[in-house]
Formats: sequence, structure tokens, C-alpha cells
Amino acid sequence: MDIIHLCIKRKNTPIQAMSAPIQVEFLTHPNEIKANQAVKIKVSKDNQVLANANVVIRSKGATDEQSKNLKTLADGTAELIFPKATEYLVEVSETVDSMKKPSNQLYTIISLSVN
Repeated sequence: MDIIHLCIKRKNTPIQAMSAPIQVEFLTHPNEIKANQAVKIKVSKDNQVLANANVVIRSKGATDEQSKNLKTLADGTAELIFPKATEYLVEVSETVDSMKKPSNQLYTIISLSVN
């Protein structure tokens, strides 16, 4: 004889939002991003601006050599330009200090479509 346990939950449980280790705020709404138009982002970590963060822009199917690399300014901002209308990945990470003891490297990856 098989015993089957059935658990029914009659109310929805909200999914808790997880905060990204590195926050990236687009100062232009993502739906309004156009090809060859400057877009400003602001990068922060623990609600503090993240200066000198690595920003990598990679179009769909692009290799590492074809990606564009930039750094955020002292105020945590960077200006991005997407050269054509397609899908992109924007990768943001902390700059690794080779003189310090290694620790977790945090990053955020954003996928977006440019018109």
C-alpha cells in the first residue's frame, strides 16, 4: 500500500526581493534607450557610490575582444553608448586590488534590448 502525502497551501507567499551586491541605476528609463545615444548609469554598493568600477558592454554574440570596457568616475557614474539596435549584456564589477588579500568578487549582469 502506497501512502501519499499532500500538502496544500491556500495562500500565496510573497517572494522576497534579493538586493544585488552592486546596484546599477539607469538615469534613462531602459525602454527609452536608443542606439548611438548616450546613457548614464550610477553604480553603488551598500548605498555608497562605487568609483572605478569595471563596466563591460557586450552585444549579443560578441567575443571578449569585441566587448567595450570602461570605468565609473569618482561619483560612481559612467556614460554608455550602444552602437547598434540589438541585445546587450552590461556587466558591472568591483575593481580587484591585487595588493589586498583576495575576497569575494561581486558583480551584477544586466540584459537589455536597445532600439
